[in-house]
Amino acid sequence: MEIYSIEHGCCEDDVCGRNGCDGTIVKDTDAESCSCHINPPCSYCHCEVQCNKCDWSSRKENVQEQSKTAPPSDWYIQMKKREKEFRDQLNDASFEFDKVSFRTESHSNSSMKKIGAFPRGMSREQLKKEVDGTFGGRFEWVTENRFSFIAYTD
Repeated sequence: MEIYSIEHGCCEDDVCGRNGCDGTIVKDTDAESCSCHINPPCSYCHCEVQCNKCDWSSRKENVQEQSKTAPPSDWYIQMKKREKEFRDQLNDASFEFDKVSFRTESHSNSSMKKIGAFPRGMSREQLKKEVDGTFGGRFEWVTENRFSFIAYTD
């Protein structure tokens, strides 16, 4: 078993040791962003240390890099593409649907909103069977082949 020694100090009263410095690590007294007057002890001044000789401070060393957002995954890109295609079809009055197609949105804690289209000539009763919720529902509006339906689910 090997024992590794740290070449520089990190805790209060340690010898600094950075670049040959023989200073002592002391508690950081920079109270610029301290909020101890509101709720002591604050995290800003509670844990930070600095060297009393050189310019080293744990506050400068612990700066985190800004995280970068991950690129969207393939399934997410495909999902958004399908949503856009469906929305474009819904907005195109000349597009004819061969089956009931709809998208769902949250409406309340016990209902969902279903917005979509159906084939021309389909009766309102047939459409309601296709989109009805667990506890029924109601149409907000219906045109000759587009609809908005509130489905009661809970």
